Amino acid sequence: MKQKGFTLIEILITLVILAILASIAITSYQSYILRSHRTDAMKLLLDTAGTQESYYSFKYKYTDSLGELGLRSNKSDYGYYQLSIQLVNNGKSYILTATPVGSQVTDSCGSFQLYSDGTRQASKEGCWK
Repeated sequence: MKQKGFTLIEILITLVILAILASIAITSYQSYILRSHRTDAMKLLLDTAGTQESYYSFKYKYTDSLGELGLRSNKSDYGYYQLSIQLVNNGKSYILTATPVGSQVTDSCGSFQLYSDGTRQASKEGCWK
């Protein structure tokens, strides 16, 4: 006599395989999300650098004041990064830093920096892609 249906072992093996595939998919998705949020930092830094250069063309100096640059907040558009401005060389150049906040702090790239000479830097190699 033939049995119809599945045994308990067959069902458990299927569930284990599905759980493994789901964990791989979720990990890949989370990594993708963190990478996509990095563009928020890059946009913040590049926009602020452009604003700094416009400010410099009128005032012949850089500023570390968000208000003087016409920025209302130090947060990026989507709130994943926070901006800080550091003046160096007696205000003749600057360093812009985008520091991750909230869910983005788990990103291995960490903070992004943009220098007034155009140099780009991140906590990890290859993050400015």
